[in-house]
Amino acid sequence: MVMPSSGPADLADKVVVLTGATGDIGQATSWALADCGAIVVATDIHESSDVFDADERIDYRPLDVTSRASADEVIANVMADHGRLDIAVLAAGIATTNPIDKVEEDEWATVMDINVYGVMNIARAVVPIMRERGFGKIVAIGSIAGRLGGVASGAAYAASKGAVHALIKNIARNNANQGIYANAVAPGPVSGTMWGEVIHGGNPPDPARWVPTERFGTPSDIAQAIVYLASPQSNWVTGQVLDVNGGMLMV
Repeated sequence: MVMPSSGPADLADKVVVLTGATGDIGQATSWALADCGAIVVATDIHESSDVFDADERIDYRPLDVTSRASADEVIANVMADHGRLDIAVLAAGIATTNPIDKVEEDEWATVMDINVYGVMNIARAVVPIMRERGFGKIVAIGSIAGRLGGVASGAAYAASKGAVHALIKNIARNNANQGIYANAVAPGPVSGTMWGEVIHGGNPPDPARWVPTERFGTPSDIAQAIVYLASPQSNWVTGQVLDVNGGMLMV
């Protein structure tokens, strides 16, 4: 199969399923994709959400990413409603801070369920659909913690994001000749709930001590990187973990 060449970030009429939609990055990405013309099915664990009520371009649906049955049901319903599924953005995730000697089994299981199974459950539902069509793009949220073993996050979180990076590469390697692209974005510290409140208890450090660009990222910084990987701009890019971290990691 000859893959298409790269082109503009035009997502007109493309159907996107996005997990973790009510988080900071999820919201910014939902709106960024819609601004490029995509039909966005935004999902999260909550039964309902008023975040997107004012935006008719975005259809919110509840989804428990830790449940294969829930994932299969939502994907089946999207196919029934739209007849296609072009892009999956896997942004659901949680962070914890405990070092390895403080991690209990329930913390480890919860982080892995959401951060790793949450990617796997959607991916194994959408890959057969994309393979049949001969096209699809999967974009997952990794982390600089999966590159470095953690910045300020804990053992479970770093391990889960390393697993996401490896899983995305496996999906890409085994499906590139079927028209499926799979990539991840690995954010550095992003201003918002997870970094500011979870990792630093509402008191994040001075970014000038951490980041060469002397600021933390914004949800929009990450959303635009996701748009790039979801759009025709990246039609010769697969199996990559795109570092978006203000220069904290240079390789």
